[in-house]
Amino acid sequence: MYYSRAIAYNEDSGTVFCVTKTNQIVQFEMKSEDASVIVDGHDGQIWALCISPKEAMFATGGYDNAVKVWDANSMKCVATYEFEITDDTPAKGYQFCSGHWSNDGDILAFGTEDSNIAVFTYRGGTLAFVRLLNMAVAK
Repeated sequence: MYYSRAIAYNEDSGTVFCVTKTNQIVQFEMKSEDASVIVDGHDGQIWALCISPKEAMFATGGYDNAVKVWDANSMKCVATYEFEITDDTPAKGYQFCSGHWSNDGDILAFGTEDSNIAVFTYRGGTLAFVRLLNMAVAK
């Protein structure tokens, strides 16, 4: 049984990607109605998923403090950024729970469980961390 955490649909290809609580990425083809587990994607639960608006790629963020970019044709991971856990790490680490790829295709933003937003660029096949924004509302 798959416990889906995020779903993204590529209208051009008719493909639905789904990420699960059991660290899997599932691909579903709308035309043929075929579903398959394409990869065990992370070392922990995957909650964040977004599709590139420009290329046949998608990105995932998990509870393993990692963001990954995938080639949607080969289903291979092409880039990874994994945060190191240090004394300055937020209380819940970098547990990613949402993601979005910018319309121009070169900026990714992933939200964390403790209200941070991690901003990345993806250019020339390189995933680079830009900065962490703290969006927690002061009480």
